[in-house]
Amino acid sequence: MAKIWMDANEVLSKTMDLEDMFELNLRAIRKRNEKIKNEIEKQIKYEDSEIKTTNRGGPGKIIKIFNINTGEVKILKSAEEASRYIKVSRSYASYLARENKSTEDGWKAEYIQEVSDGISKCGTSN
Repeated sequence: MAKIWMDANEVLSKTMDLEDMFELNLRAIRKRNEKIKNEIEKQIKYEDSEIKTTNRGGPGKIIKIFNINTGEVKILKSAEEASRYIKVSRSYASYLARENKSTEDGWKAEYIQEVSDGISKCGTSN
């Protein structure tokens, strides 16, 4: 084993083994790496808890869009179809219907309540 001299005045009394020095350094590095790894895992768990999932696969509400300038009226199955028709984002089409706002091009939107055929599930008229 290789030895290094700690003090040249003392004769072989104070020497330190190189392997011991490297082992101490290696322990410190591993400890630091473990601490960093734990911090990263904690951050990942925190970020995962902030992610909110939304249900985008459900059936859409029927929406009526109309142009204030031209008088054109269109009834579509969902806000997604309406957004494609008036060339805006789906969330903006929903916003127009909820808030009763209009686009710069004059399009307004509103949700239509679905009308049943007048027969309830138990078979009697409403």
